[in-house]
Amino acid sequence: MFDMKISARLPDVYWEVILSLLILSAYSLLIQKTWPALLLQVAVTVIAAAVADMFIAYHKRRRLSLPKTGIISGLFIGMLLNSGAAWYLVAFVALLSILLKHLLVLNKRQIFNTAALGLTISGLIFNEGAGWWGASSIILITALGLILAYRMKAFNIIIPFFAAYAAFTLLLAGAHLGLAKDLALLSGRIMAPLIPFFAFFMLIEPRTTPRRNRNRIAYGAFVGALTPFFLAYLPSYSILGALLAGNLFTALLPALMRISKNVHAT
Repeated sequence: MFDMKISARLPDVYWEVILSLLILSAYSLLIQKTWPALLLQVAVTVIAAAVADMFIAYHKRRRLSLPKTGIISGLFIGMLLNSGAAWYLVAFVALLSILLKHLLVLNKRQIFNTAALGLTISGLIFNEGAGWWGASSIILITALGLILAYRMKAFNIIIPFFAAYAAFTLLLAGAHLGLAKDLALLSGRIMAPLIPFFAFFMLIEPRTTPRRNRNRIAYGAFVGALTPFFLAYLPSYSILGALLAGNLFTALLPALMRISKNVHAT
């Protein structure tokens, strides 16, 4: 019972995710001096990602459908990409992300988080990585994120993530600061909007997360353990790199489990 599949029971939360991202981006735009440029950036990424996703989906299925996942990917990219990037570069990142989403598939499942992969490639090739300007309100992020986590039954990912993140943050820091300083370090890291936004909105994306409970727990803990190391040694692409590693772990996990069973059976 503990290891039952749960993804088939998940409700359609795409509109809730879209609404949540729109609220977060609207708030962030209100406090940004360069809000016209950022608004254009979000519009370009959403349009480019949605059109590309709709076109590819039509080519596969020969029917038109509203590209909700394309809209979500476009919102993520627009909200996280560094401000000031040229519009054609922004559009290219969105298009490339959608293309890779449809190409990098294993057993008919998407392997990598669309926005994370596109932003990482953008940073490596064009030096235009994630700026995270859309993750600015810890209160809104936490409130909306808890609702989405409940709707997607994703606390078995989020709780192991935060537990592993806290443990390995202290381990990396030395964990010899004393209780008060340790708690101050953790609260400073966790209460910054970046980590909650990542956990509640990107980590639990249903298309790239495991289906079984124990695998979801392992996935959350795996990414949580990696995140402090990426933050310390690869700060430019830290959290995105940890997420992509977790996505690859998820994709390879069934094959690794089969190998383990065969080894134990011999």
